[in-house]
Amino acid sequence: MAEFPRCAMCRVEIKPGRRVMFRNDGRVAHVDCPEVTCPVCTRQIFPGEPIRRNGEEMLHGNCWLKRQRAMAGGSAASPWTIVFQQRAQRRASIDPAAVSRIRAAVREVWAEARALRRFARVVCWSSRALRPESRFV
Repeated sequence: MAEFPRCAMCRVEIKPGRRVMFRNDGRVAHVDCPEVTCPVCTRQIFPGEPIRRNGEEMLHGNCWLKRQRAMAGGSAASPWTIVFQQRAQRRASIDPAAVSRIRAAVREVWAEARALRRFARVVCWSSRALRPESRFV
């Protein structure tokens, strides 16, 4: 089935037989746009407002976000509920002794890297001191 163009103003699909006008930018718009309401908050969606589509259904951007959070099991009031719950579950399953061993190993690696950098700096300076001064002409 062929898709019909959407109105540039109300973003509703233009059905055959509707009165339309062609705008200067080449897009099509209804002569009189139908009223579009959000199914979540039941307020009218005005042209230019941010929207989200759920199939043919149009919602305000915030209403869509609230619906997605509610479907995911989180609270509509707090966007990070799910993330914080997952983090808490992961942290509860971590062994504190293993974490301290890993931190100690990381500290050792950092100390070795610092010592190697210092050694490389000393070698570089000593090789410069031994080299005869040469100038490129």
